[in-house]
Amino acid sequence: MRKHFWLLLLLVLIAAGGVGGALAITMRPSPIAFRNEAEWVSALLQAGLVGVLGIVTAVVIEHFKDSIQQQRDYSKLRQDILTELSRTYMDVKLVRRKVKASKTFTKTDIDDLNQLQIDVEFHMRNRAGFFRGSSELEKHLKSMEHYLNKVANEPSSPEHSGFSSREGFRFFANAYEKAATLIREEIVGR
Repeated sequence: MRKHFWLLLLLVLIAAGGVGGALAITMRPSPIAFRNEAEWVSALLQAGLVGVLGIVTAVVIEHFKDSIQQQRDYSKLRQDILTELSRTYMDVKLVRRKVKASKTFTKTDIDDLNQLQIDVEFHMRNRAGFFRGSSELEKHLKSMEHYLNKVANEPSSPEHSGFSSREGFRFFANAYEKAATLIREEIVGR
């Protein structure tokens, strides 16, 4: 809106000048006859009307453009969230493959899982609100975060012992798929 300030100012001046000029002609106290007075009043009122319509049109168009840009920004943000969440999921799968190959958790694996848990928690706390189904999305992200916490920090948990197996990992994978599906549906507008 700021970039069109001068255009709006010009339209306001035209509107004020047209209406003001028409009023000045019709309300002048002078008894002197003014040639073509009705045509002048009509022309000035039309100029004022054009100015007013121009202002209204400019404001409506700017609002519409801002609205479209905001939708694009939200769509880009949602796409970025999906990309980051997918990257986190793939990073968890990489850690899982390393654990499966070595048959044990290393300190690095635990640190990586804790970092990935923080990434999921960040999305849950700060980004789930960008979606209409935010409570359902938050629930799935919380399941993912809780799972990673158990795997990384509770060695006696079933999540930790079953992390490298397909069945043990299924809970995390299902929660991710449900969250990703919710995000995708909102991106495409379902």
